[in-house]
Amino acid sequence: MKEAVQKIESIKGIGFLTAVNLFLFFEKKQVKNRKEAAALIGLDPIVYESGKKKINKRISKQGDAYIRNLIYMAGMCAIRTNTKIKEFFERLVSNGKKKKVALVACMRKLLIMALAQYKNAYLEKTH
Repeated sequence: MKEAVQKIESIKGIGFLTAVNLFLFFEKKQVKNRKEAAALIGLDPIVYESGKKKINKRISKQGDAYIRNLIYMAGMCAIRTNTKIKEFFERLVSNGKKKKVALVACMRKLLIMALAQYKNAYLEKTH
């Protein structure tokens, strides 16, 4: 458990509290893939469809609000400290995305990075 939390915490922008809560969340929900992780936290987009129109309106917010709030703060920190996330954020904003939309994309990217670190630690533990 300690190794998994340390691996998640090694991502710049994610602190100890967020790492522990993400670890517990991944363990409790037994998250299998990135789409499931985003949906369980509520970062998946709601798509309104009518005929030929498809409108991505907002995120669903149907998941764990506490974890989503932690990822939000981690996203804000990562935009300042993590060069990979900062470049991603700036590229989205320069391509015309609103800052809030770009922040949600960074939150999702951080979540996926944390899931990958958790799975790497879990695979090392089982082998």
